[in-house]
Amino acid sequence: MLRSVACLLVLGAAGVYSQPDQTNCDNGAAYDTSTGKASCGGVQVDFFNLLCGASFSQQRCIAKWTNPGGEEEDYFFMAAGSGMSGSMLPTSCNALPSGLAMVQYYPGSGGCYPAADLAGTQATYTAGSDGTPSSVTLTFAEHDDGSNVRDGYVKITCGQTTSGFTTSGDTNVQSKYEVDVTAPCGGAPGPSPGPPGPPGTSAAGAIGGGDILVIVFFVGGLSYFGAGFIVMWKVKKQEGKDRIPNKDFWFALPGLVKEGFRFVKAKVTRTEYSAL
Repeated sequence: MLRSVACLLVLGAAGVYSQPDQTNCDNGAAYDTSTGKASCGGVQVDFFNLLCGASFSQQRCIAKWTNPGGEEEDYFFMAAGSGMSGSMLPTSCNALPSGLAMVQYYPGSGGCYPAADLAGTQATYTAGSDGTPSSVTLTFAEHDDGSNVRDGYVKITCGQTTSGFTTSGDTNVQSKYEVDVTAPCGGAPGPSPGPPGPPGTSAAGAIGGGDILVIVFFVGGLSYFGAGFIVMWKVKKQEGKDRIPNKDFWFALPGLVKEGFRFVKAKVTRTEYSAL
């Protein structure tokens, strides 16, 4: 996951030039804008968490770049749900519309521009040798403000460790903002949740060792009392409470338990113990 220390890097004009991944993520290019997630090659990729640390912050969801003209540019990334609005950003961005996926900001001049829309954002990936993603790309939707069309993408190279953002801004294609980062892409998603299983099963319906012990205990107990009751009733012709197998033991059990607690308490408190 990206951490605030790793994400906040000022980068030189020399950028890393990459191409977006081309294979649509599972279910087409489905990207859940309400959660910021997509399943790519059987791996659940939490883009929003990777880019922002699970909650929007001006200190985390940002890549910095010094463009060839020497100006510093900041790129703020998407918020899940309806998309970020200008109120989440520096004051000069207040007039921006909501629903944005990325915003371009010039700290020097205070200039602020909508760089991409969240609605219509797509997720793609490139499969590695085992079929799981070696890299994933979040390509934001174009934003057309009537005079300029802007968009961009973040390409994540899947790795064990996390790097800071590297951006080439719109060096390659004007008004198409490119950002790269290395980060753990995530684990394979579990089975889709279905209706609740019987007591003692996991959410996915699998039964573990503890579940088996519980099942054996209850099944064994029921079998013992059921078979014993029938034997006492049909074979030994007993009536009423006498049909309970080992009746004397079970009736005496509460007293035995109480006596055990008294004995332990006496040992712990070092007080005198006398049997009931």
